Amino acid sequence: MINLKTKGRIRRLENLMGGTKVSKDDAPILTPDATVDQYDAGIVGTLAWNKAQIGTDRKVIKILPGTYKLLTSLILPENIYLDLDNGAFLKPAAGVSLTVYSPEHIIAGKRQQIVDLTNNSTNPLLFTLGGTVYPGWTGALGDGTTDDYAAINALKQAYNTITFPYGDYVIKTTLTIAVNYVNLVGEKGRHAQFTNSIAGAASDLIIFTTSDPDGVAVFGTGCGVENIMITGAATVQTAGAALTVIKHTGFRISKLVTLEHPFGIDLYGCRGVTATEFRLYGVSGSALVDESALLRIGPQLNDDASYTMPWWSAFSDFVIGGNYQVDYGIEINAADGLFFSNGYIASAYDALVQLEADIVSPTNSSGVMFNNIYFDGVTSATGTLQGMVFEEDNGAIDVIKVSNSFFGNFQTYCVAIPEDSTARVSFSGCDFTNTATGAINIDSTSSAHVVIDGNIFRNCRTDADSGAVINAANSNTITITNNQFQNTAATAAWGVIWSGTHNQGICSNNSFENFSDGDIGLSAVTFNDEYKQVGNTTDAALVLEDLGGRTRIVTLADEATPSILIDLARHRYYLSGGTTTITDFDDGVTGHVITVIAEHSLDITDGTNIFLSGSANWSMTATDTLTLICKTDNKWYEISRGDNGE
Repeated sequence: MINLKTKGRIRRLENLMGGTKVSKDDAPILTPDATVDQYDAGIVGTLAWNKAQIGTDRKVIKILPGTYKLLTSLILPENIYLDLDNGAFLKPAAGVSLTVYSPEHIIAGKRQQIVDLTNNSTNPLLFTLGGTVYPGWTGALGDGTTDDYAAINALKQAYNTITFPYGDYVIKTTLTIAVNYVNLVGEKGRHAQFTNSIAGAASDLIIFTTSDPDGVAVFGTGCGVENIMITGAATVQTAGAALTVIKHTGFRISKLVTLEHPFGIDLYGCRGVTATEFRLYGVSGSALVDESALLRIGPQLNDDASYTMPWWSAFSDFVIGGNYQVDYGIEINAADGLFFSNGYIASAYDALVQLEADIVSPTNSSGVMFNNIYFDGVTSATGTLQGMVFEEDNGAIDVIKVSNSFFGNFQTYCVAIPEDSTARVSFSGCDFTNTATGAINIDSTSSAHVVIDGNIFRNCRTDADSGAVINAANSNTITITNNQFQNTAATAAWGVIWSGTHNQGICSNNSFENFSDGDIGLSAVTFNDEYKQVGNTTDAALVLEDLGGRTRIVTLADEATPSILIDLARHRYYLSGGTTTITDFDDGVTGHVITVIAEHSLDITDGTNIFLSGSANWSMTATDTLTLICKTDNKWYEISRGDNGE
């Protein structure tokens, strides 16, 4: 098929059209008449006559410079081509349109204006078959100053690919596209830029929607954006999304860049989105935009119970950099079958990924998966940045899988799974590094199922208090296996601390290095089913064999009620930390047995929290030992003593 648009003017077409010559007799040249009001009736009559004279042969109508009013709608057949000189303008009256068979039937430059929108800015140029159209045809300048909204809006016909040569297209009215098979594409090379200059706070730039956005059955389809950069002006730095997609299926995003928008891409009730090679960046202002997110994925806007989930969408090869005026990098509040791969997410005020409270997954769902993602906290004093947060009360959240990813440089936790989260979460092959508070905090009131397997934790507890790299406080089941826990230097921290209530806990085949408080601690913890712990490796200089496991001898604090956070098997040895009289041992767990070895002369008080043989206080001297068991009343009872002192 001959692409006449790219082959040029009529003089180059004579030998390309089946040997048929184009002459003035069968394809007259149109000229404006200066004595008539810019051809009030001329072009309609001339084109209609031309159609009758030419018949079915492929012919070209050459239109010389001038403005031609179109007072009656006209539909041109497949054999008619329009060749417009620079300065030739078609000017449809209000409600009037010219329908050309396809965009390939127009011979004009991509930046050449051929339609005057003064009287009609809504679909003045239509096509029987859609194709590649250029906003320059309807007057877009892309000069960074002129409002190009009307020119772009005039071309949003189904099956049109609106192609933008390099330039800066200023838009001052939200561009809403509610027809199918419309694509916005920047030409290859440098991104075509859209500048959002919409006044007001809620200033979304581009919205793809459907003819029935609040219904169930009607979905938009066949649409997408490619090779476009969308930036905001000062008026939109407090609100507004660069791109919003509502209830579409198969929407495509490729090589999209958003700048200066607190909401980069908003997806509501979409199915089968594919987004590749996109870049989303936040605003450069000084004020935090509350609940803002550069990528938001949510349910259908009307919350119709019969359809709420975004299904089977993939996001790959992306960069999301929010800085500290954006709350979240990614916010997911409805999900089923979302797959993120090969991405970099850096900086936000609250969290890089927020899994919101109203996540609901239907039966047989595949959940949300992250593979090969770099979660970079870029530690700053601004905000309370965390890596991935499972929001409280998030209901029936389904499977979340994170693999082969990096978490680093966070001010608090890399991952937080808080109260009432029911997620089934797994982390495998990940690298967690350089966090002050810890790597993973689980406190889901016996609901979450968490698997932490084959990861590396480096310097993930550098604060000087007694927290842990993994804080396991309340869950259904937590499995911590085959991980490496490393601190560059010993700090006042733990590798793993178990507390609260769990149905089951497994902590096996891990290695620990440089934790001054201890490797694995149990603090006021209850396992309804079982706790299993075998094969862990600790610093060789600090261990001794006991009951088939490895246990440290830890020095107690020199205080009246020292903590005995329990490491490894339910038996642990302690050295006295000083001469202060001991009245209780904090953080006891029912059934635990401890042995205190006196390094000093000190008293153990009988009768309140500790019950000794003979119901009397005992003045221990160096080398004495005392073995106690904790009952369900959380009090300690003597099993035996070794009076070894002098």
